[in-house]
Amino acid sequence: MEFRVIIPVAEKAHLIPQVALASEGGKTWLARVCHEATQSGADNVVVATDDAAVAELAETLGVSVCHTSKDHISGTEHIAEAVSILELAEDDIVVAFPGDDPLVPAHVLRELAEDLERHDNVKMVSACQPIHDRPELMSPQVVKVALNRRHYALYFSRAPIPFESTNVATHDDAHELNGIHFRHLGVYAYRAGFLADFVAWDPSPDEELELLEPLRVLWHGGRIHMRVTEEAVPHP
Repeated sequence: MEFRVIIPVAEKAHLIPQVALASEGGKTWLARVCHEATQSGADNVVVATDDAAVAELAETLGVSVCHTSKDHISGTEHIAEAVSILELAEDDIVVAFPGDDPLVPAHVLRELAEDLERHDNVKMVSACQPIHDRPELMSPQVVKVALNRRHYALYFSRAPIPFESTNVATHDDAHELNGIHFRHLGVYAYRAGFLADFVAWDPSPDEELELLEPLRVLWHGGRIHMRVTEEAVPHP
């Protein structure tokens, strides 16, 4: 199986270049992201960016660079332009890996590509992990996803979903969660041809309210399969 990892880094897309360029332990976040992408077994790793400093750093890391437009407002739009520049075939598998989140391990990226290959009835595949911590569930910085029994996404939100109506009065931190709350990990796999559809669709009202791109897919009738990983992935 062949797949490519494309890493968007752009100010307007809320994938902040300054974060990607920040160093921790002598290694930039972008370097960590590129390392995980390379370790995934991808046939090609590409940084899609409108930032000159990010492009320069990426070239030193031994990955490909696509210089994308500053007019894009989402990471997916940067990836779509990169796909066009690279002249990928419609069926080519692309894994989108945000350039400011180095904490998703390499094997998850590969598993997404494998999951997409198994599910030809979906527009997109993504990943999530169980939430065991109530403050994490309540935080608007943590994106939650509600699933059906076959792990297809029902909805994404910054609100605590599914909402616990029986615990509405207290939201007691000590109250045990029931195992159906999941944190969305912001990595995706899709066919290259899907990107043309995505960028042609109007943003959905709920996407604009929540600032969550996968809601556009659900709004327009697409299905998203979620791979549940039990491995704890820290929040960046």
